[in-house]
Amino acid sequence: MADDGRTDARGLRRIDPTGALSELPGVSAAGAVLILGRVWPDAVGEGVAAHTWPARIARDGTVVVHCSSSTWVSELELMAGTVARRLQEALGEPEPRALRFRLGPMPHRTASPAPAPRPPAPD
Repeated sequence: MADDGRTDARGLRRIDPTGALSELPGVSAAGAVLILGRVWPDAVGEGVAAHTWPARIARDGTVVVHCSSSTWVSELELMAGTVARRLQEALGEPEPRALRFRLGPMPHRTASPAPAPRPPAPD
């Protein structure tokens, strides 16, 4: 397969959600999603992150964000420009080509561990 700049060394098609993430050595589409997931809470804030998650990257480079309710879909659509800029700042890369907000499953978030039980009081 000819190197047309759209494939990596293994001949796999690059999916480039932020303009330059796929140019990092060894970053696949799945790796890019993991990177987005790591910076997501800092980029959008804990309150928004609790109801949203960057679920996947479409073939055209659009970051698909799952939201916990249609209300969050609407809110994030209004904030798309701000979210894109914050992702750019968090990643140090160009803004994502596009963001798409959809109602979808969220990752299971574990609650903080419960405190250890106290030993019984001596009689």
